[in-house]
Amino acid sequence: MLTRSRRAASTVLGVVLVLGAVAVLASACGGGDDYTSATTAAATTKLAGTTPATRTPAATTKPAATAAPAGAQTFDVTQGNFFFQPKEFTVKAGQKVTFNIKNNGTATHNMRVAGADNQFNTADDATSKDPRILAGQTSTLEWTAPAKAGKYDFHCDFHPTQMTGTITVQ
Repeated sequence: MLTRSRRAASTVLGVVLVLGAVAVLASACGGGDDYTSATTAAATTKLAGTTPATRTPAATTKPAATAAPAGAQTFDVTQGNFFFQPKEFTVKAGQKVTFNIKNNGTATHNMRVAGADNQFNTADDATSKDPRILAGQTSTLEWTAPAKAGKYDFHCDFHPTQMTGTITVQ
């Protein structure tokens, strides 16, 4: 039979272990510093009942183009919690394009544009200068549009099914 002090010590130890487990789980999901934790956080958000309307901005705006040298095009892109704004761009074949990226979300993001093969994770992809754009940070991505007209995809490597977009090359 356990004494009263031993039972109290066992109870305190149990509480400490439970709190420790909660702290480990919270830190694994909260930072979004790697693909696994970002995916877990995204899945948790999805399971919590959010809808696409809560993850995307309410208003749609045209891509903000800024002045660039002749032949080049620059776009400002905002990243949020699981969206790009804007998420559609139109450029000319062979045109040099710069994307100025701002992460206004809380999770870590990046931007990857598929190259001429329109496949991700191949040698012709272009990726943001910073492979991890943390909350509040900015980065750039420089890309030269393929010579062939068509639609080319881009996404966030940390949220590849949620954060997607298209570049139309004319």
